[in-house]
Amino acid sequence: MKYIYLGYNKLQHLRPDIFLVVSHIQHVYSYSNPGLQIPTDCNVINCPSLSGLDISHCYIRSVSAEIFANVSEQKSLDLSHNNLRTVDLNILRAVVYCTVLHCTLPNCTVMYCTVLYCTVLYCTVLYCTVLHCTILYCTVVYCTVLYCTALYYTVLYCSVLYCTALYCTVLYCTVLYCNVMYCTALYCTVMYCIVLQCTILYCTIVYCTVLHCNVMYRTALYYTLLYCTLLYCTVLYCTVLYCNVLYCTALYYTVLYCSVL
Repeated sequence: MKYIYLGYNKLQHLRPDIFLVVSHIQHVYSYSNPGLQIPTDCNVINCPSLSGLDISHCYIRSVSAEIFANVSEQKSLDLSHNNLRTVDLNILRAVVYCTVLHCTLPNCTVMYCTVLYCTVLYCTVLYCTVLHCTILYCTVVYCTVLYCTALYYTVLYCSVLYCTALYCTVLYCTVLYCNVMYCTALYCTVMYCIVLQCTILYCTIVYCTVLHCNVMYRTALYYTLLYCTLLYCTVLYCTVLYCNVLYCTALYYTVLYCSVL
C-alpha cells in the first residue's frame, strides 16, 4: 500500500499507530477533516518512506517540527486552509527535500520568511547539486578527453612508427633488389661481351686458318701440277730426244754398214 485517502471525514485524532501498520506508505491524504488534532510533543509520523502529506482544510491551530523528526524523504506538504497563526521554521529543516509546500495563513506574519527560507534553501541545495554535477561532469569529460587524447596520440605514434618501419623496410628491400638486379645485369653484360668477343676471335682465327689452309693447299696443288707438268715434258722431251738419237745412230750405223758392204 502506497496511498491512503482519508479526506472528507470527521477524524479527530491522527494516531502514530497507522504508520506502524503501513510502514511503506508514501502518500497520506487527510484533507477536509474539521477538528483534526495532531500532537505537537511526539513523533506522530514514524514512516521514513513518506513523501507526501496533505492535511489541508482541517482548521489546525499549530504544527510542530517534532512530527517530522522521522521523515527523510518528504517532498510534498500541504498545510493550506488551516487556522495556523505561525509556522515553526524547524519544519523546513526537518523536511529538507520538500519541493512543494502549501501553507495559507489568514494573519500570516512569517509567510514571507518561510517562503524566502524555502526558496533560499531550495536554491542552495539546487546550486550545490548543480555545482556537484557540473564538477563531476567536467571531471568525467576532462578524464574522457584526456584518455581519448592519450589514446589518439598513442595510436598516432604507433601508426607513424609502423609506417616508418614499413617504409624503411620497403626502401631497403627495393634498394637491395635494385643493387642485385644491377649487379646481375652488369655481370651478364660483361659475360656476354667476353663470350661474344671470344666467339668472334675464335671464328676469325678459324676462318683465317681455313682460308690459309685453302690458299696453301691451292698453292701446293698448283706447284705440284706445275712440277709434274714440267717433269712430264722434260721426260717426254728427253725420251723423244733419246729415241731420235738412238734412231739416228742406228740409221747411221746401218747406212755405214751398208756402205762398207
